[in-house]
Amino acid sequence: MSLSSARSKKANLSSVVYYGTGFLFCLFFPIFSLNGQVLDINFSETSSLELLENNYYGLRGDENQTIYLSNAFNSDYNGSDVFNNEAKGTLQYLLFSPTNLSDRQWFLYDANDTDKNVTISIAPYHATIPAYSNDLNTGDEFGYDVSLNDWNESVVGAPGDNSHLGAVYLFQRDLNNSLSQSHKIVPNLAAGESNRTKFGAAISTYENKLIIGAPDASDFRGKVYYYQRNDGNYSMVQ
Repeated sequence: MSLSSARSKKANLSSVVYYGTGFLFCLFFPIFSLNGQVLDINFSETSSLELLENNYYGLRGDENQTIYLSNAFNSDYNGSDVFNNEAKGTLQYLLFSPTNLSDRQWFLYDANDTDKNVTISIAPYHATIPAYSNDLNTGDEFGYDVSLNDWNESVVGAPGDNSHLGAVYLFQRDLNNSLSQSHKIVPNLAAGESNRTKFGAAISTYENKLIIGAPDASDFRGKVYYYQRNDGNYSMVQ
């Protein structure tokens, strides 16, 4: 998601915002993310929060609070890391996009009540062990195309799976930054359709949408499969 597309979501932001390469919704009260996880964070109970570099975060307070974000407590900040600083109530939010060059410590605070503040630390990404599926075979072409969706799920194509029927694997990252396989998606074939599709040769994600290319489907004419994510599961849109 680009910064410009993230900015276009300023108006009418829903009560749930994307986490990961999308947004983290900070309600003070709770933080919600679309994967169903709820983190109960508020100014009186939470003093620190860790966010990842190179992600986008949408932050806003409740109807009675005006929140600010700065790399120095209770001070102005107008740098490129923060867009639309000063969010007034639930109808506005501020966008935080820390890069790998950002300060490692920030402060989210209510200027009208400086006892209400949260220290935010920016964590860098670290290399982890490679992710593999447990059912790979020679010729599966696992990793042919990859994407990362708004839930920080890694989406990996394997168009050679099952004699080029193809498959797409999804991996979730846990709190220890380890990846584990959560889904394997294979195409639904029409009656009499060849099982050579190379499903997973191309992958694109947008919000809750997952688009998968299968260039060898329909007797090499090609086909694109369209899935939606709901409650952590994927279903094909007819």
